[in-house]
Amino acid sequence: MYDYRLLEALAAVRDQGGFERAADFLGLTQSAVSQRIRTLEDLEGQILISRHSPHEPTPRGRELIRLCRKVAMLEGDLESRSPKRALRIGLNADSLATWFPLAVDPFLSEGGRFLDLQVDDQVKTREMLRRGEVAGCIGSDNRPLQGCGVRFLGRMDYALVCTIPYKKEWFSRGISPESAGKAPAVIFNREDGLHGRFWERLFPNEPFAVAAHYFPSSEQFLNLILRNRAYGAVPLLQCSSLLGKELIELAEFRIGVDLYWHHWNMDTADMKELTACLADRGGALIY
Repeated sequence: MYDYRLLEALAAVRDQGGFERAADFLGLTQSAVSQRIRTLEDLEGQILISRHSPHEPTPRGRELIRLCRKVAMLEGDLESRSPKRALRIGLNADSLATWFPLAVDPFLSEGGRFLDLQVDDQVKTREMLRRGEVAGCIGSDNRPLQGCGVRFLGRMDYALVCTIPYKKEWFSRGISPESAGKAPAVIFNREDGLHGRFWERLFPNEPFAVAAHYFPSSEQFLNLILRNRAYGAVPLLQCSSLLGKELIELAEFRIGVDLYWHHWNMDTADMKELTACLADRGGALIY
């Protein structure tokens, strides 16, 4: 049987990014946090978290942090809710910029409920759940993890777009491997393969080679395109009202990304109600 205070100290160092911030978060001294983790490591007989920045947990440390989060969720279902009982959710930036806030609004309408959002590419959020860093995630992989449920939410369609002045400058003779390779593109980050999927369908026999900006912000991503600085793949939810006006499509097709809600199989009120919101409202908003 673990002393929950020891697990809480371990999770706080990981979540807050250091011993000092963890101490502030828990209302303890830094020495007290260090002592709790040393005690836990003595019990386990192994190092559980790196003492050097970034403070990453070991595989066993991740298992214990996952246990800590599950205990916190169960306690939060029995006790009065507080900000420390926030549900940690992993999701992609495009969902956060479009449908997700509206989908979870009913969940947040009842006071005392809190979300702690961890944003990354939809391909990587499932890994957050596997490591126990989040209690649920929005991802593009439909494979369920052990001890977790998965539910299909909907399909986000993307269009390859630019402004009319940009097209005149870079694609006056149409889009080709040469023009698409020279024209400045914008891609979310180096893990984002969506632009490459458009390239493969446009030019199936040509190697992928673009000159790109990397803007890991959905809002600034679109703003860069609207300022005639790049072309890129944007969710229809974000750009449909601009098509035919400020933006035009460079491809005659769109690419869809299926989104799934993965979550721990825990029978808590918050998890059940959040899952219901995402299933009922999320699907309708994505489509």
